[in-house]
Amino acid sequence: MAERIRVKGEMVSLFEVEEGVLSHSEIEDAAAVGFPSEIGEEDIRLFVKLKPSSTLTEERIRIHCQEIMARFMVPKIITFLKDIPRTPTGKIEKGKLAKIPISN
Repeated sequence: MAERIRVKGEMVSLFEVEEGVLSHSEIEDAAAVGFPSEIGEEDIRLFVKLKPSSTLTEERIRIHCQEIMARFMVPKIITFLKDIPRTPTGKIEKGKLAKIPISN
């Protein structure tokens, strides 16, 4: 899976998106992947594992992102997971994440 994707004509490092999201004190783990945009190129889908006591909402995560990153880096879709799949060596399994259906 690509670690850099093109969003609205801009190259985006998915690692930078993840690092920005992880700067929120209520987020335990995060992973970003690209998915096909309706207008060509790609959009960003974010997977988030919250800390046990967290009450964060999708809207509050999006506001956090808007405050610390460029508009084109803000994830279009945010999906909450109990766990982010990782390999035995600890690397995020982005291929598995990309296969999770997007629900409306």
